[in-house]
Amino acid sequence: MRKGLVGNWIFATLFFLSSSIFCNQDTLHLSSRFASDESFAFAEVSLGDNDSRGSRSLMNQSRAFNISKVAKKIKRFLKGESFVYEVGHIELPRGGIGFINGINNDFEEAQSYALRLSEYGGGVKISHVYNATHSILVDVAECALGYYGIETPPIQILQDQWEDFVAMHEPEEKFLQICHSQGALHVKNALLAVTESIRKRIKVLAIAPAAIIPRELCCESWNYASMDDFVSLFDIEGMDLYADQLILLDRHADASLWDHDFCSPTYQEVIEKCVMQYINSCKS
Repeated sequence: MRKGLVGNWIFATLFFLSSSIFCNQDTLHLSSRFASDESFAFAEVSLGDNDSRGSRSLMNQSRAFNISKVAKKIKRFLKGESFVYEVGHIELPRGGIGFINGINNDFEEAQSYALRLSEYGGGVKISHVYNATHSILVDVAECALGYYGIETPPIQILQDQWEDFVAMHEPEEKFLQICHSQGALHVKNALLAVTESIRKRIKVLAIAPAAIIPRELCCESWNYASMDDFVSLFDIEGMDLYADQLILLDRHADASLWDHDFCSPTYQEVIEKCVMQYINSCKS
């Protein structure tokens, strides 16, 4: 995300607003991880018991339908904007490294993150899934959809990238997927969508994650967040189940007040260490 205290607090406010628009968990429980483009049919709607079950059912079906319509519109708006490309020039002897950025990053900003990762590896190739921004409001709405497992274009791109990797590399080779903020939410949903055989080939480094990536969902995972960042708290289920897998770091003296930026000095040591450890493992 771009720096700036005012913009950061706007993000937090918009997130809460969009979450309240898309879901009211007291009256509607959506347990489906993914919904198809055609129907967006949710797997379960829990209505609860009361004297007006019939009207309650109609109300909740209407809400689910309204969410479906919004989701369709947002997905149509997002379609075709995100893409994957490579930075760096050095091929690894085995394996591969990918990156996906968070919200509100224009292409140049997101690319600078991928280039930094490449530099940490001495110019190693990084496969960057550009998670395109469509304004902070739409990006936050996409986050809200992501918490309900609704597939948006970056999720499908990640799946395709991993499937290509598995098809083109030996069974023992692993892919290091680095993600930031909303990018971690996309990664989690993509992991939930692929087969277990693919999940076992993916290692994840999640920085300031909007969703904790549990070790049980992939080959290995490392989740890092600053003590002065609150974004991971939006992952209510993840914090309840996997809070022990989120490593909290003290904010670096030179970091911004809200310590969420991918290039924050708080995160650089752990990022570089993880990249180098992975590269060395690919050479052995």
